[in-house]
Amino acid sequence: MNFNRLEEIIKNYFYYIEVLHITSCDDPEFLNAKRWERLITSVMPNLRIFNMNHTGLADKYHDVINQFNSSFWITKQWYFTHEHITKDNSQTGIFYSMNPYRRKCYIVDWQKSEQTCLDIKETNFRSVKHVFIDGKQVSKNYPDYFSNATELTINSFENESLISTSTILNTIFPLKQITKITIAHCIFPFEQLLQLLCVLPNLHEIKYYRSFFIKVDLKLIKQNENFQHVSIQNKVKRLEILPEGCTIEQFQFLLYLFPQLEYLHVGMGKVEIETFIPYLSSKPFVQTHPLFFLRIGQLRKKSIPQLNRLMKLNHLHDHYLIKIVYCDLYLWW
Repeated sequence: MNFNRLEEIIKNYFYYIEVLHITSCDDPEFLNAKRWERLITSVMPNLRIFNMNHTGLADKYHDVINQFNSSFWITKQWYFTHEHITKDNSQTGIFYSMNPYRRKCYIVDWQKSEQTCLDIKETNFRSVKHVFIDGKQVSKNYPDYFSNATELTINSFENESLISTSTILNTIFPLKQITKITIAHCIFPFEQLLQLLCVLPNLHEIKYYRSFFIKVDLKLIKQNENFQHVSIQNKVKRLEILPEGCTIEQFQFLLYLFPQLEYLHVGMGKVEIETFIPYLSSKPFVQTHPLFFLRIGQLRKKSIPQLNRLMKLNHLHDHYLIKIVYCDLYLWW
């Protein structure tokens, strides 16, 4: 169907339409911003959502996208971008709606961004609250900015440049606003995490799904300048470290590093928990630290009866409220 025929249908039947999705190919009239503006204004006054996907010659999209940056489109928060696709020595493209006004999460992919022509203003992403980093090699020239982001998830990340990780990330969103960070499925050394924590003054929650303590000298690291800064300034209240186990020494280390910690979720093996329960029964930290909830995960099902006997032997129930759900032990006081 060409645009002329679609326009005829719209004029006759679309007055009460609120949501319109258009997929088209080749016909350049589908990219006539002025024509769409007149049609929407006069015939579809109730339209709330306008999505368009057009496939055609990529070289025309650079000029077309400027037509869709008028006050009409910006006021309605209808934004567009385009990508180039090279195949068999010819270059086609896709012109499509971004819909950032409805988007709460956004995936930052540096590899993809190098092949995507984006002409979106920073304010277009103000609804995004959660940014996912997904790109092995980071770049300092990422085109988008997420001014209201409060949550960061790093799925894959490699920074081989001379520019610090925090400097690069700060060009994508204001680090001072981040309250929650998740490190998942990527190598993110502890010292690099410390550097990042130094510039996250309002961080309240950390989820770390990699080896947290690998190659970390618990005594030596305390002399690190970043460690000293973080241990005094950070506001982290919730910490989850999985699937790694946690020894008594590492537990004490975490309490020292995060003095405002209230909730801790760690994994433990059979040997670790058998030494940990007597330590808990002595309650050496309860009076001096705000931690009040401890979740120990990844317990083996067959070891739970022995664990119950051990807790009774050490009178753990005298000091804590205790519950075992599946293979997780919950303690709070």
